[in-house]
Amino acid sequence: MVIATRPISFNLEEVLALKERIRTNRFNKLRKRANKSASDTIANPEIRDAKIASDLANCIKELDDRAVAAHHAVFAAALHYLAKFDEVSFRGTPKYFEDLTWRRPAVAKIMRGWYDRSGTNIYDAKPEAVEAFLGWKDCDDPLGLLYQGLSSVGTKSRTGAYFTPGDIIDATLADLGDSVASFLDPCCGTGRFLVRAARRFNLPFDQLYGACQK
Repeated sequence: MVIATRPISFNLEEVLALKERIRTNRFNKLRKRANKSASDTIANPEIRDAKIASDLANCIKELDDRAVAAHHAVFAAALHYLAKFDEVSFRGTPKYFEDLTWRRPAVAKIMRGWYDRSGTNIYDAKPEAVEAFLGWKDCDDPLGLLYQGLSSVGTKSRTGAYFTPGDIIDATLADLGDSVASFLDPCCGTGRFLVRAARRFNLPFDQLYGACQK
């Protein structure tokens, strides 16, 4: 019988040897189905609502027909989403960041950083291409669904992106009890935990904190 010891320790030479095998692609397990980093297959998000699934499919087809990159499409959709809540305003079709007028400097700063990393042009998405899914009443993460629909399995694997189902988020938050003064998600992605935490614990925006990969 093998008895585990505490604390658990690892042999440095074995760890370095494993690292080298992974680096040189000599680790068989990583060549099997679980290794998705090289896949260019699009993994469609699981959506139970037929209307949402149809709207998303139409939107993705529109963007795909125009050969719009995923990050440009999501950025443009985010602008329309923020405009719905009067966080940003623009006349006509914005071409550059300077064409946008922001209600709050903090939001402008975040979007400016995203804009600078994504390129110099703002994709001129037709409003009808994004309005349908941005108006879903029972969806708290339309931008996350759009990104999932546009991203390949390989992209999500390489970036470590994992989209937690809503029922798992709710079950996790339930473990925190009923009284929470603030909430931090150190790997927030599209903010699904933050949105549901705000709703469950009635938290103001200034008590929500999130960090994500740059």
